[in-house]
Amino acid sequence: MRDGKYVSLFLGGLVALSVLAATADEASACSCRRVSQADAMGRADIVFEGEATDARLAGGRKRETTFRVDRVVKGEVGETVRIVTNRQSATCGVDFYQSNYGPLIAATRGDDGRYRTNSCLMWNINRK
Repeated sequence: MRDGKYVSLFLGGLVALSVLAATADEASACSCRRVSQADAMGRADIVFEGEATDARLAGGRKRETTFRVDRVVKGEVGETVRIVTNRQSATCGVDFYQSNYGPLIAATRGDDGRYRTNSCLMWNINRK
């Protein structure tokens, strides 16, 4: 009887570990590769200084932020621009209302024509 109790505990532990392993991707932290500011600038399609004026959900786990553009550093940017990012910081998302990476905002243009950014690009573009 005693051995059966240990087997039950062992099997319960295995089930718990399996559940944790299956959900580990959602809980994993964003990890950025450090590159020079010049490399980050080269990868970005647009770089500008500006202020977030609106943010809304953009389907699923995405957020779209609208910016008023104050100064263009790279690329063709109008008076306003919309940038999509992941909502969660664990997936390298950027909340422009709560984070302060620095004055520069950088993004790449996706195949669908929408601008996208992430915390890694933002962190590297504002490195000194």
